[in-house]
Amino acid sequence: MKKNKSLWDYLKQAFLMAKEYFIDSEENYKASFYLVLAIICVATLVGLSAALSWWWVLFWAAFEAKSIALFLTSLEIFAGISMAYVAVRATYRYLVGLIKLNWRNWFTKKLYHEYIDKNHSFLEIARVSDKLPNPSQRIHQDIDYFVDLSVDLSLDFLKSILMLTTFISTLWIIGGSLSLTIMSAHLLIPGYLVWIAITLAIIATFIKHKIGEPMHKLNNQEADVEAAFRSELETIGPAAENIALEKGQTYFKPSLGEKFKAITDNSYEKLKVYTTLAAFDSLYNQLSWIIPYIAAAPIYFIGSIGLGALMQIGYSFQEVNSSFSWFMNSFSKLAWYKTNIDRIMDLRTMIQTPPQTVAIKGIQVNPIENSHQIIVENLSLHNPHTGKPIAENLTFTFKERENVILLGPSGLGKSSIFKVIGGIWPYGQGNISIPNESIYFLSQKPTLPLHTSLKALMSYPNPVNFYSDPQYEGLLKELGNMEEFIPQLEEVQNWGTKLSGGQQQKIAFARAFLLKPKWLFLDESTASLDQLSEIHIYETLLKKLLPDTTYISIA
Repeated sequence: MKKNKSLWDYLKQAFLMAKEYFIDSEENYKASFYLVLAIICVATLVGLSAALSWWWVLFWAAFEAKSIALFLTSLEIFAGISMAYVAVRATYRYLVGLIKLNWRNWFTKKLYHEYIDKNHSFLEIARVSDKLPNPSQRIHQDIDYFVDLSVDLSLDFLKSILMLTTFISTLWIIGGSLSLTIMSAHLLIPGYLVWIAITLAIIATFIKHKIGEPMHKLNNQEADVEAAFRSELETIGPAAENIALEKGQTYFKPSLGEKFKAITDNSYEKLKVYTTLAAFDSLYNQLSWIIPYIAAAPIYFIGSIGLGALMQIGYSFQEVNSSFSWFMNSFSKLAWYKTNIDRIMDLRTMIQTPPQTVAIKGIQVNPIENSHQIIVENLSLHNPHTGKPIAENLTFTFKERENVILLGPSGLGKSSIFKVIGGIWPYGQGNISIPNESIYFLSQKPTLPLHTSLKALMSYPNPVNFYSDPQYEGLLKELGNMEEFIPQLEEVQNWGTKLSGGQQQKIAFARAFLLKPKWLFLDESTASLDQLSEIHIYETLLKKLLPDTTYISIA
């Protein structure tokens, strides 16, 4: 169970993530330069807002004096302030957009590199997907939201502090003191308008905080239920033919309905909170508009201030109030912000410290120079989640140029042995010595990256230009019944839905023929092929195209 974190804990985590980019990264000088320019723009906008508050005095003074000259002068000043404000505001928005874009690009690359590269993190996370759902969403969506909210909330907070400091001073100076006599006691309240603004904002912030408290939990639930619904929908396209043949609609309809109901229920709960917040916002906005004039009425009616000063008080009061209300106005954003930070930190924690498994990680795989055999000694394989043995005390040797077929019923650990040799199954005990030579594995269902060309599919995991066009075309001819795809080598599409199971396995063999490994492990890699194609690959192509390769096959 997660420990409840305070807002301060979240801000510390956000600061550390921001520090990675603005201080520690290779882009730190550029990032910091843009940030400083954005801060200068914020300060300038606050200064222009302050100038506008004093402009109100001149503007209304022209009406009180019925002076056309003063009125025209005030319009000229207003035009100058407005043009400057528009220019600075446009510059500010451009800088903010640039900071967000650069930071998101940097952070997303950093995280997906960690996810893909660091000690098979993606594999460890996939094995415990129930503990960390939707890592892809955390990388492409939560980082975007985190960066966007980090920049907006930080700069808006800075602006609120500067506005608060500026307009409290204005209110204090213009509003002066309120003198009251209560039961013969004389009471003097200096800067009374400031205290009214502060009190109003604190009360409103507290009330809105209590109303919006459930939002953090609801946002977390929304991310999970939306992802669950989307994931199930995404499984239908690639398996459309199978689902249709199996009449799988009877499963997917209620399953999708159940997942969508979870989205709807969560949305209704959020709607209730949003409606209450909106109602309070409306009430608060109405009150905050009229209260400054009511509060300033006593000093206006006794002649202490003129109409221009009264208008300036109204403007300044609104700015003080909105500055104090920064937390209140940002409550829904802060709720999302905490959700994004949690989801990103959970992923990074899982990458840095993979979850503990029940089974011990005691299998050692050691590459040996100038070795021509694979030696397995005292190997015991365990289920990582339960710790139960899959196979025990295995000792055997695979020798170079001696092709082997492994036979046996399912569940005996044949595929797990391949994973051990590949270095991705440490669960159990034993020692494996492997030659320091190229080893390649073909699984029953090959990896088929989405939205790529057939060339890229064949060259995987190497880049397309690693091989020549004649090599691609020649292999399609050699594989049998694949020549029709030669004109489509450059075509980008989702090949997983176009190629049959047998054609996918032929593409997998094409990869092996291009790589030419010294050792080739085949995990039921011809299970979807017809008998003639299987014989053609084993009896002809392996001997012809990989004459120096030793292959170990699971039948």
